[in-house]
Amino acid sequence: MRPSIKNLLQTFAVFGILFAVNLTALAQKLSVNDLKVEHLINPLAIETPKPRFSWKIASTVKNTLQSSYEIRVGTNKASINAGKDLVWKSSISTDQSVLIDYSGAELQSKKKYYWQVRVKDNHGNTSGWSEPGFFKWEFLLQIGLQNGSQYQEKILLPEARFLEKSFPYKRKLNRL
Repeated sequence: MRPSIKNLLQTFAVFGILFAVNLTALAQKLSVNDLKVEHLINPLAIETPKPRFSWKIASTVKNTLQSSYEIRVGTNKASINAGKDLVWKSSISTDQSVLIDYSGAELQSKKKYYWQVRVKDNHGNTSGWSEPGFFKWEFLLQIGLQNGSQYQEKILLPEARFLEKSFPYKRKLNRL
């Protein structure tokens, strides 16, 4: 008995619908993007030893709000992706995603740190971990006294030390 063309088309239509439904179910409904540290994307030098993190969420579902987040910070990309050797991790139930304070161990100057975040929404969906962002903490301004009462200021650019410049200040400083 040979199947009719109508039966074959019906079978293909059913399999096509099932395939499309499965792909939609597997697709990530929630994602995290636009990672920033102190309002900057992957900054090579930030001034604060306690940086603040921000991100945005994207969802295919309408009226989606963040209900919690997990954030992790590490010293290399491989360990951050594996979730191992982290310097800080935190999980908080909040809709806040702007200027989240770092509250981990003291950061080392001139060291590059990587970070990731994932979120849960008000529909119960959990995003995957974001692509790692990075930042580097470094003193950008050093002020000190040199030669008794002279004032010295050095502007330090993180990747361009050859541009260091001293500015003498001739006026006498008043001390308390």
